[in-house]
Amino acid sequence: MAPSGVQGLSRQLVAGDEGRNVFHPLFFAGVFLMDRCAIFVDVGYLMAEAGDILFNTLETHRHKMRPLCNYKDLLSNLEKLVCDDCQLPILRTYWYDGAPNGFPTDEHRKIAALPNVKVRLGRMTGGQQKGVDALIYRDLMTLAQEKAIVTGYLLSGDEDLREGVIAAQDRGVRIVLLGIPSRQRGNQSSFLIQEVDAHITVEKEFLQPHFSPPKAYNLKDNQNSTSINIQKAEKIGQEFARAWWNSEDTTSEQREELEGLFNSMPRHIPREVDAQFLREAEKTFGSLAGGDWGRTLKRHLRNGFWKGIEQVNSLAGHS
Repeated sequence: MAPSGVQGLSRQLVAGDEGRNVFHPLFFAGVFLMDRCAIFVDVGYLMAEAGDILFNTLETHRHKMRPLCNYKDLLSNLEKLVCDDCQLPILRTYWYDGAPNGFPTDEHRKIAALPNVKVRLGRMTGGQQKGVDALIYRDLMTLAQEKAIVTGYLLSGDEDLREGVIAAQDRGVRIVLLGIPSRQRGNQSSFLIQEVDAHITVEKEFLQPHFSPPKAYNLKDNQNSTSINIQKAEKIGQEFARAWWNSEDTTSEQREELEGLFNSMPRHIPREVDAQFLREAEKTFGSLAGGDWGRTLKRHLRNGFWKGIEQVNSLAGHS
């Protein structure tokens, strides 16, 4: 006798699909039950590894500078890739990224407006994503418990996701790990690879049409790029200093504090001002966290800042 509940329904292969693990809609109690898949994208992993395989960002100290991305086309083609693999319709793509204080950027809002995409944000701390693993775990568990999907595609390399994979599998979800090729090193946990049901490599040729170099990439690789970027950094520093000094939001106490710091050695910019200043600079150079190149730019940005303070407050005689 056939089982009477939905849970007792077995998924059936259509003739000609043997060996392909292809699932099709089932008819039960007057309705179609449609099996679906979902994609879970660890954006930190995607950007770091795509940047390295396409633009050599890890070796050249640009690993904190994300490549530019055509998100709409990338996500559309990623959906097509997984749907062709499992022959299932997609529920949605989950996009996990870090953001300062967990607040979405304009870029995050644009991605969230794309069809079938849900943006989940952790926090950025010291240039590192925090809380993203927990968000992925939560969504895997929720979809598995609600029987919303039968196959999940996970684009990540983090071993911390292994327990979430196991928990989803225990609830009947098949997990496929998506990976990006590595030029010289493994970029996915071997334990995570062993735990999943299948492992698919997203080839360089798939990624290439959707990415372009980080903002500072072409300049830095140019013959005169180092001096050009140093000049640009000092100019940005001077412009920010003048704008900050003349801003209505800057108090007289803050200006007096900065005058005192100008005469001290070594000089240091107050932490809050420095953080605001570097965030503005990252709009031009990309992330400045970590790496020799980031440290070099920050040094020249701060030199430019003090030159700007010297100009606006006629402090040349105090130097």
